[in-house]
Amino acid sequence: MNLFRSFILAIALAPVLFAQKEDSLMIRKIFSEVLTKGQCYSNLDYLSNSIGGRLSGSIQAQKAVEWAAKAMKSAGSDTVFMQECMVPHWVRGEKEVGKIIVGSKGDVMNICALGGSVGTPAEGITAPVIEVKSIEDLYKIGTEYIKGKIVFFNRPFDKTEIDPFNAYGKAIDQRWKGPSIAAKFGAVATICRSMTTDINDFPHTGSMTYFD
Repeated sequence: MNLFRSFILAIALAPVLFAQKEDSLMIRKIFSEVLTKGQCYSNLDYLSNSIGGRLSGSIQAQKAVEWAAKAMKSAGSDTVFMQECMVPHWVRGEKEVGKIIVGSKGDVMNICALGGSVGTPAEGITAPVIEVKSIEDLYKIGTEYIKGKIVFFNRPFDKTEIDPFNAYGKAIDQRWKGPSIAAKFGAVATICRSMTTDINDFPHTGSMTYFD
């Protein structure tokens, strides 16, 4: 009886095992196609260097959408459609200028406004700078030492994190919500370093938000 049941089970599983083998062969075929004939890097190169920066609501973002739809159709997709949606729209103003002033001397530093930030007043902002390593430092220092100052968030991501994306994710709180929290303690502005561990003079932007 047990032999009969095993025979029935083998018959029942045969199509499943065959399907799994077919799936494995197809997946391997897809991998081989992508690895040998893929256009990932050339597509990324076109998006980055031919279309350029793609801030939400920008002309470049729209061009990227139209290009992607066309590329998918060319690749053989049977259904491609573009769905309208509402996105935030932020426009970068005039080039930002920063100076470190010690006595009567002012050394120009390279800076870049964060995406979503409000514009600096035409007369600029001049104030003492206070360095912190984390948002927690703001709560430790308090309003007495922060009010009227520019807060400089200076914490790179953790080198001991195996996954760089996790390390980056744990570091961006200072950029994303740091300005709003610093403002609650009376800061007049904030500056944030690159999230990477690299030390250089090449500023780059990123997104931030305001609580209010």
